Parts: sequence; C-alpha cells; structure tokens
Amino acid sequence: MTPTNRSIFLRVLSVLLLPLFCFTACVEPNKPPSEPVLNEITSQPDSTASVTENGTSQTVEPKASEFRAVWVSYTEISDLFTADEVSFYNLLYQRFLSLHDWGFNTVIFHARAFGDAFYASEYFPWSSYLTGEQGISPGYDPLSTAIRAAHDAGLQLHAWINPYRVSYQTDIQSLYATNPARLMAENGQQMDLLQTESGIYYNPASLAAQQLILNGIREILERYDVDGIHIDDYFYPDDVGDSDAPSYMEYTKGGGTLSLNEWRTANVSALVSGIYSAVKAIDPQILFGISPSGMIDKNKTTYYADVATWGSVKGYCDYMLPQIYFGFAHEEYPFVELLDQWSDLCSLDSVKLYIGLALYKTGGTDVYAGGESAQNEWIDNTNLIARQVQALRQNKRCSGFALFSFGDLFSNDTHKQQEIQRLLQALDGEG
Repeated sequence: MTPTNRSIFLRVLSVLLLPLFCFTACVEPNKPPSEPVLNEITSQPDSTASVTENGTSQTVEPKASEFRAVWVSYTEISDLFTADEVSFYNLLYQRFLSLHDWGFNTVIFHARAFGDAFYASEYFPWSSYLTGEQGISPGYDPLSTAIRAAHDAGLQLHAWINPYRVSYQTDIQSLYATNPARLMAENGQQMDLLQTESGIYYNPASLAAQQLILNGIREILERYDVDGIHIDDYFYPDDVGDSDAPSYMEYTKGGGTLSLNEWRTANVSALVSGIYSAVKAIDPQILFGISPSGMIDKNKTTYYADVATWGSVKGYCDYMLPQIYFGFAHEEYPFVELLDQWSDLCSLDSVKLYIGLALYKTGGTDVYAGGESAQNEWIDNTNLIARQVQALRQNKRCSGFALFSFGDLFSNDTHKQQEIQRLLQALDGEG
C-alpha cells in the first residue's frame, strides 16, 4: 500500500473510531488531544474506489481556496450537547479536527434555528434543543465553545440562522414567556407574525420583525469571533396562503402598487440587503452567505427569494450556496443542468458560487426523482458525492461546496462510509 492510500484509509477508518475517541478523551480546552493510534490497514484499495462515470476518469484538480464546508444542524448540536462545557468542547474539537485533517475548512454552525438561540442573547431565549425546554440556560455558551473548538482545529465557523422561522408549533403559548414572537402576539402585533398550519414565522413584511432579526445578527457579530453569517431557505413558508393578507392590504391602502408576489419578493430582498449592510458595517472581512433551495423556480414562486438579483447585483451577499440535493439522473432537476443554471445566474464576480450536496441521501431511495433508475441512483452508486465535487470543479463559476450534513460524515452506515472514502479521494485529487 502506498503512503497516500494508507493515509486515505486511516482517515476513513477514523469515521468509525471517532465516537470512541470523543467519549473517552479528557482534554483541556484549547489544547489538542494526543494523536489517536489506529490499527494499520493492510488491505488494498477497492478497485471501484476511483471516481468514474462510464469508465471515464472524472478527476479534476481543486481550484485555489476551494470552499469545503459542512452544515452542523440544530439536531446534531442537540445530540452532541453535554451539561459539561469541557466535554462539549472535546466532542466538537475531536470531530472538527477530523474535518480539518480530511481537507475541510469551514463549519456552518446553527446559532439560531428557530426563534431561540444557541448562545447568550438579549433578544432570543435559549434553545429548547439544549436543555429540552426553551429559555433554560445550559450553564455555558455553546456557540462560543463551538467557535473556539473550530478555530483550535483550524476551521472557520459561519453562524447559521433561520431568520423567519419561529416554531413548528402552532400554539403561540408554547413559546417561552419572553420569546419576542409571543410578546408580539400578546401585545396585539399579530401582523408582525405569520401563523400557518406548518408553524409560526416572523412576517417578512414587518419592519419590527426585520429590525429584530438585524439586531440579533449584530449581536452575534459584536460578541462572537465568527467568520461569517449564513442564512438558508426559510424565507416565506411553503403554505403562506393568505396569512399576510392584512399586511398586504395595509400596504396597498398606503399607496403601494406592487403585486402580491412582487411585494413579498421585495420584503425578503430588503432583509437580505439589510443583513449584508449590517455585516459589512461591523467588519467588511466577515462573509455573508445565503443557501437557497436548489430549485430556482421554487425560490421565485414559493419562497419569494430573488436569487437572480442576489447573484448579479452588489449589496446582497458574498456567496450563494444553493442546495442541489439531486442526483445526475433526477428527471426534473438533474444535477449538472441545475449546476449550469446556477452558474449562469451568479454572474457577479464578487459573489462566490458554492453548491450544497446531499450526503444525507446516500444509500437511500429518492422517491421524487422520477423513474426507478433515478429513484435508486443513491443506492446503486457509492461515488455520487465525489462525482458531484468533480463536476462542480469543472464549472467555470463554482469554487466550493458544503455537505448536509455533519452527522452523516460520522455515520456507521456502510454505504455512507464508501461514499466518504471516495469523497476523500476526490478531495486529495486522487478520485
């Protein structure tokens, strides 16, 4: 076995052994743990490990400063959370160090998934995903700990927020007593909220809601050493219906002439440009990124997200990271076709284009992909993610990717392990 191949297999094996290290390590914060000793693997690489399609090599060298990120979602934070800060740091640090060793450079870490926070906030209550109950302090600041663990491991950290989503619960009384959404409702400010069958959201048309969201972002920027602010595809809810009818009626009575769809789109873009301005006013070096749905048509008609403007006009974002969670054979949204569409859409040189990849789908059936072959694509192949990385490297505009999500990289599932093995080879330029 060559040294390079041995290195690849050792790193892949650490996916299996890492949970053991995470739970047994006793490491002081800010001090790297001792290097784990892994059993040497003597078997030769799988002959199918190279990234190929129809027998043709797809190897493409990475572009300079390739963005290689992983989303760390609120449920994954909850799974790793411990009451003891040192233990939480060690768990994160060990896994972040593995990401760094595998060639990743960024974690996109949930700071606010709903109308609550994974950090000490003056505006939002503590997240229920820490203690099981909203508003209860965990005893330390998980976001601060995560930033320290990421930076100690050599990674950047982008604080990820869902700006409008408050709760999947529909009962406003289920929120913590000081939750700003509950206070709005109790103070007669119903038009600051959208209440639908899917849950509670801040109303994108509400200036009070926009100001609250901006204040929360400024709070993160002023108190935490983050490298970026990141929002994703929760703009208007899927089932907005006529929940914002009173707001739109007020707008038209005041002389507004935009159609309902135009008005909704303008509301979302106002917040996006506001976030960009807020970020740059505090520190021009901090990045602001947006991860919209990979389906360009859905962004326009369902979420009212004007991705075409955000990718072509200055003042909206530093990067776009569309979630192209589809295989090559998907009948309605084939991966390469969507990639090319996003490449054309992000025409402004100052807006970087990265692609969100669906590691979570590997090994499963995509029931919405079309015919049987398309539905089984994630089962029948163990190199889809690696091939997608190679495809985006061939694209003239794309310069990076993010995986959804963190937990899948440390899965014991055999299919996912094979996908990760081939991905690591692609990252090393050997796929």
